[in-house]
Amino acid sequence: MDLDIATAELESFSATPIKSVDFNISDLSIFEISENTGVRPLSDPVYEQFLADVWVGIVLTLMVLSCVCFMCSCLIYHKFQEWKNGVIEARNAANLEAGVPESDLPSYTIASGLPTYDEALEQLKKWRRQCN
Repeated sequence: MDLDIATAELESFSATPIKSVDFNISDLSIFEISENTGVRPLSDPVYEQFLADVWVGIVLTLMVLSCVCFMCSCLIYHKFQEWKNGVIEARNAANLEAGVPESDLPSYTIASGLPTYDEALEQLKKWRRQCN
């Protein structure tokens, strides 16, 4: 029954047709053609204002996009730093609970394979003695 009412309402509904706007870009006279000067750009103030508005829109859009990208990269960096600090704190807490003092933790020299400062000085002294 509801379907019959809806169908009857649709049949009795008469909408006014929408008028279409015909716009053809080729109708815009961008260049002026004359026999004396040849082809030269038309200095129409409306067209120049349109171009200025387009360029302002493009520049403002790029500025907004770059600001959004910058803010997103700052947020990602902040979240990464929070994660890194949380992992370091958890590792230090686990090491303290296990009874491992912080001084016994591996240093950068083990991971990189470089000698410590004292070892590097000793190697330098040995090398100088060998050269002399």
